[in-house]
Amino acid sequence: MARKSKNRYRLTVGGLKVELSLWTRFTDTASDLEIAKAILHHMRFFSTYEAVSNGADFNLKLIRASKSKAKQQSPAASKKKLIGV
Repeated sequence: MARKSKNRYRLTVGGLKVELSLWTRFTDTASDLEIAKAILHHMRFFSTYEAVSNGADFNLKLIRASKSKAKQQSPAASKKKLIGV
């Protein structure tokens, strides 16, 4: 059985910093707010979850994209190498 591709995110809310890998299938269609809420719910930070749901500021950063996306981009990179750009 093949592994499911995942993206790694870092969420910062106030002084809280959390990192978590989420399935690419979910993160490709979800908004930043939905991703932040999924991370907080999974890590059981329910009071922070409520604060974000009520409009608290947060910073969501994609740390590492899944390898499947990198493989899709590699043919274009190889064309650039052939051209000499």
